[in-house]
Amino acid sequence: MTILMKFSLLILVMLEVCLADIYMHNPRGSNNRHKGSKRDTDNQARLFDSQNNARGGYNVGEQSMYYYNGTTLQIQWSNQHSCGDENNNCEIIIQYMCGNHLRDGTTGNTICRNPSCDTDQRFGQHENLRYYEKCAARERNKGLFKGPANHQVRISARSTRQNRDGDRRGLECPEERDYYPYWGASPWKDIVVFTNDPTRCEKYKEESQNEKGRYECDFPEEYWQVRKRMKIVLFGDKEKCEASTDTVDNVTYRGEWKWVPSHGIGKPECYKSIWSRDNHQGNTVGGYFAKYDWTIPDLAQYEEKCVLRIRYNISTNDFDSWNTFGEHNDNTLALQSIYSEYGFSEREARKRGYVYQNDPKLDVFATYKREKKFQLQIAVNVAQFGRTFQDRSHVFYVHHRPIDYVGETIHNLNVRGKRGNLQQVFPATEYDFVPNVLKITKGDLVHFQWTGSDSNPANNAGNGEAQTDRSNIAQLAQRTFPKGDDLTNNTLKTNYPAFESEFLGFSRHHVDDLAFLKCKSDGGTLDDREAYFDLGPQTVESIGNFYYFSTRNNQFTNRAQKASILVGEDFYTDRGVSYRGYKSVTESGIKCQRWDSQTPHTHDFNPENHVEHNLVENYCRNPNNRWKGPWCFTTDPNTKWEFCGLTKKRNADASRKRREADIRDTSLGLRRIFPTIDKDPFIHEGL
Repeated sequence: MTILMKFSLLILVMLEVCLADIYMHNPRGSNNRHKGSKRDTDNQARLFDSQNNARGGYNVGEQSMYYYNGTTLQIQWSNQHSCGDENNNCEIIIQYMCGNHLRDGTTGNTICRNPSCDTDQRFGQHENLRYYEKCAARERNKGLFKGPANHQVRISARSTRQNRDGDRRGLECPEERDYYPYWGASPWKDIVVFTNDPTRCEKYKEESQNEKGRYECDFPEEYWQVRKRMKIVLFGDKEKCEASTDTVDNVTYRGEWKWVPSHGIGKPECYKSIWSRDNHQGNTVGGYFAKYDWTIPDLAQYEEKCVLRIRYNISTNDFDSWNTFGEHNDNTLALQSIYSEYGFSEREARKRGYVYQNDPKLDVFATYKREKKFQLQIAVNVAQFGRTFQDRSHVFYVHHRPIDYVGETIHNLNVRGKRGNLQQVFPATEYDFVPNVLKITKGDLVHFQWTGSDSNPANNAGNGEAQTDRSNIAQLAQRTFPKGDDLTNNTLKTNYPAFESEFLGFSRHHVDDLAFLKCKSDGGTLDDREAYFDLGPQTVESIGNFYYFSTRNNQFTNRAQKASILVGEDFYTDRGVSYRGYKSVTESGIKCQRWDSQTPHTHDFNPENHVEHNLVENYCRNPNNRWKGPWCFTTDPNTKWEFCGLTKKRNADASRKRREADIRDTSLGLRRIFPTIDKDPFIHEGL
């Protein structure tokens, strides 16, 4: 067990750096908010320990969002202190949890700690009470580095370097929160891991509970119903577990070493960290937030309520966090990464103060050999050398597709942000559409849906009635700036809607619904409509570039709620080598793997070596001239690649040219229509 404990630290040391908060922007990240109208979060212990700035986050929406299984949801976030850079060690883990016990609650208070709380609808809840009670009864992992001698950590798994006193936030387990992958059972399922060191990806995948079960110490069900005192009875070792006992009301209960099966959902994806700039709201290349396109899983009916969790794990390079374990506790740890770079020994490093301690006095010029010493004291808090930050979404629903949507490609188009200018909402953000640039194929469906709050701070800037969130969609009159490159391809100048303009091939009825939020009465305003809007999935019938904006949020303080939908062709010519559309699922409905990724399938089609074939993102292409047109590698580990099921242009034209013969059956007096056989020799090419 000691080896497993060390490995867990290797996989992810608990991390802490000041001002390195993380905020989820889509879906709406709560940062523990409920429906408060203050700038700061009312209760930072409501559901979880975020470690974030209290001003972050978005209120619970007036109505919960829902997504259909198999659809694409773009997750967006900002991590304040960079990632994907050499100045720190950084991992970002995105997970989800589902179950009918999940709820946002009707109050912003922290859930109480007794059996009735599990069903008390007033309190928001993610983890359940039994999960927390097991955490409180479990001995903490003593193989982990906790810091110098004066950095005391209690014995329970409720206590970590980051939460030494074992304070409770919601019903989360602090030890599970701070380390990944956790060695015990967890209700959280892994979606994706971003790491500065991609060589760790295979280990992350192997250790994920998605596919690897765990042994854990447990007690009989009856014990948890009568447990009365805070006693450590659960241990991470089989022998100690089975020897553990507790007597309650003259009944003695004994520990049981149990196998907890995996989630059985396949390994998480894992990629090199997305580069982001230090502090500048975590912007990535091009000025956008980091993002990940998640395919909503197919869930059992009892699991349709879900939440997302994103964790930002960051540590300084000043000490070797990946090789520092429990045996280093209470010792003065020399900072090898510093003294080795400066060219002196560990012994000299200790003499000169290059050690792991608060506010060290450094003998920069090696004056310890002289009668008069010269030292520089630097402000260092070693508790900040490694840290974990977190944000979670509000509860959303996953619905099974109605029969009309089975087999269709559906894209979710949402709104992020909240009322106010940047200074007022920071570190949350102003309004924008998500995705800001949506690239799709003719025939795909777009699900327009967003929610908001009517209890934002009263003095935040914005249009319409104070405190309210509202968004709508109107097509922009024209694009007046040139397209530019990929970093500036959404620079839209105009602020006036188009007049009687065709939009995505939608009916006038649906165009009006987007603009007026389904308001049919004369003289009404958007304030009269709900903060929640749902048009449902709509089929895109037109090819072209469509630019749109929100007329509601269009004053100088936030005049940038503008976005684009680029609709590509749904056919190819010849063998499709020149196809440049946006199809990104295979003919059997599997999401395509990115061309610049080597997981789950390795390949030789590096985009940098095939520039002429435009191997961008995960769009279908045909770089090797396959006979049946564009194809892609898939995200299914069991299916390396598939064709994308696009129609060949010549075939489509030929089928439309089929002639009909008008043949009258005189004996029955009926008129029957039969298609004739087209003699074009290319009709069946590629079948």
